Amino acid sequence: MERMLYLVAPTNDQCNSDEDGVVNQDLFVWATDASEAVKLWREYFEMDAEDTTSESKLGLDEHVRVFEVPIMPAGAPSAVVGWDDIHTYSATITERSES
Repeated sequence: MERMLYLVAPTNDQCNSDEDGVVNQDLFVWATDASEAVKLWREYFEMDAEDTTSESKLGLDEHVRVFEVPIMPAGAPSAVVGWDDIHTYSATITERSES
């Protein structure tokens, strides 16, 4: 099964805040698809099924933004990768849809 590099990045309104502002929960994840990336992301931040308290706004049914990061071969020339060239998903641990 081929894996891709994903950037799991909830929106600011999904993240918690502290005295310094929004707590960033973006994470690069090596996974087989966007749903597995969200599952691994949740495990990394130790979000379990009961994690729907006021402290966390990311319950199991909440969709999270997932970006598929293109991997360039080692011999490729330097280049810019525009947002139009990146597949974007809205995903939970059980479902995903391309945005």
